[in-house]
Amino acid sequence: MSEIQPEPAIDEVLTQLQQDVAERLATLSLAAEYPNGVSAVDLFEAEDVDFGSGSWRERLLSVEGWLNMGVPLVRSSPEAFVDSLSDALGLATTSLGGVSTAGLLEKLHVHADTAVHAQRNFIEEMEREDSTPEAATARWRAAWDDNTDDEEEQSSEPVNAAADTWRVKEFVDLAREGDINLAPSYQRSDVWSLSARQMLIESILRGIPLPSIILLNDQDRGASSPYDVVDGRQRLTSIFRFIGAHPTALTKVDEVDKENPDLGLKNLFRTDYPKFKRAWRSLYGSLSAKDEEKYYFPFKLRTGDHVMQGPLEALRGKYYSQIQKNEVRTAGGTEPIRKIFESASQYKVPVIVYTKATPKQIHEVFNLYNKQGVHLNAEEIRNAIFHELEITRAILLASGDFTPVEGQKSIAPSLDGITSEISALHEALESYHLTTARYRSSKIVSWVIATLLHSPDAPSHARLPRYGSTSKHLDSLLQRVQSGGYLQLQSADALTDLFTTLAAAAEVHSSVQGEVWTEEFKQGAKWLDLELVGSLVGVLAAAVMLGDDLADAMENSSDRLSLVMSSWKRPANAQSASQWVYVATIARGTVIALGVDPAQAHAAVAKRFGVSGLQSLFSLAGSDTSPSS
Repeated sequence: MSEIQPEPAIDEVLTQLQQDVAERLATLSLAAEYPNGVSAVDLFEAEDVDFGSGSWRERLLSVEGWLNMGVPLVRSSPEAFVDSLSDALGLATTSLGGVSTAGLLEKLHVHADTAVHAQRNFIEEMEREDSTPEAATARWRAAWDDNTDDEEEQSSEPVNAAADTWRVKEFVDLAREGDINLAPSYQRSDVWSLSARQMLIESILRGIPLPSIILLNDQDRGASSPYDVVDGRQRLTSIFRFIGAHPTALTKVDEVDKENPDLGLKNLFRTDYPKFKRAWRSLYGSLSAKDEEKYYFPFKLRTGDHVMQGPLEALRGKYYSQIQKNEVRTAGGTEPIRKIFESASQYKVPVIVYTKATPKQIHEVFNLYNKQGVHLNAEEIRNAIFHELEITRAILLASGDFTPVEGQKSIAPSLDGITSEISALHEALESYHLTTARYRSSKIVSWVIATLLHSPDAPSHARLPRYGSTSKHLDSLLQRVQSGGYLQLQSADALTDLFTTLAAAAEVHSSVQGEVWTEEFKQGAKWLDLELVGSLVGVLAAAVMLGDDLADAMENSSDRLSLVMSSWKRPANAQSASQWVYVATIARGTVIALGVDPAQAHAAVAKRFGVSGLQSLFSLAGSDTSPSS
């Protein structure tokens, strides 16, 4: 079918869908600048997108780069085009004889809406004074990676949750009793600056309501299980630090108080923090800002004429212990600051408590908060969905994106015996100068592991395996483990072996950055993602075969690698299919240059870890992903 005609019974619905799609395609044509790999577009209006003729296909193809379909759309005939569009949108059949017109338009509407959102991210980044086209392109791609499938099957079980409001004291009491877990393994890392923490406290003192705190108190783990902070860690950490109630701080103060029982350090910490700091200095030397952050000790309020005006001016630059008797105006009238944080104040914080939640339900919750503006990224969502898996927690720890709180129980026992190897992996990752985006190192480590071990499901009619987006490929590996597949990846011994081998491979890979790897793999000092993943997968695959001989093989292969690297050309477009071919070409070429047969590398990985994705990956190397003519 070449045109999309309204069907009489649902004419109004189709007309609205057509209008919605037309408006979004027209919006995509407005941009004056484009991500790397996206072609320039001639401006058109929504009225130019005519579903009663072939013009809708022409307009859609003109913004194909912005739509980031993952695979090229076929242009040879109207029927082939619609088939390829249906396939790219994930519809089960590739002919409109089996796909309803409304169904195709609904999927296209959702996809085009996502494209407009990603375009907006790109434009916002380009408008920043210190931005670059590369940074804006990275943000555009991240918007696609962070996108989640709205039509994913939802859990049929009810969500056991209750919405309430708590006084700040109730959170503080949980902290002092050790009944709140501020750092579940799926939580985001500490990202707030001191000024952000100070401004949050100022907001409370001004009576400004806070967003909801979201807690999980899984009753299946027993009545005494702690509350996990699903969202709101930074807010609670700021409150606990400010008033001297953070669990880590209390543990440290208890420790130094026992070492010096006659000095009353616990009482000083609670009642006169500046005096506590002087006592600390006499015992252990100056208490630096870095130490205060490490131990989650109190911080003081901001100074400066522009902050805390009027009645709050007297609080500038003061610690909580110095101002807790001062009074401020709240919804309940005037009350002491201490009452707001430690007593029955009228100031309350909205809270949502989940008493039972499966990993799938946590996934749904995180996706919902994303759509409502919390904007968790794909890695944060992935950590939440799969945090009960040892491999997920091991990735988080091995990447350096999660730092255990002092005294906290290990989140990844499989790595406990290889701390020196994990430290070496951290150093290698730091040497790649990755972006500072949250969980960026986790994504690279996950990407390398998933590429090495996981093969995508291949359609029966396809000549080559069909790799989707990076995010979907990583999720697919973890879903397989979560559902009981890939048994060896559920074994602590296998994971110890996997991360030991990865650390060794990364150490060798990073040690020859200026000697072997071309500067075209980098943007300044920062490695480009595709080049880093492809070359690291190749070195890791070779490491499984070569073991301790890897470093010598790398030294002896530098000339071969230099020769073959000259033939590796980064794809001009941003489609995921082209990017996977590029990654595969680099990985396979690296394996061969290191003197390892690709088929033998695949067999060795499969034997060692029970599964290998190398055969599927290597089958892509050098393949053509250009659209059919």
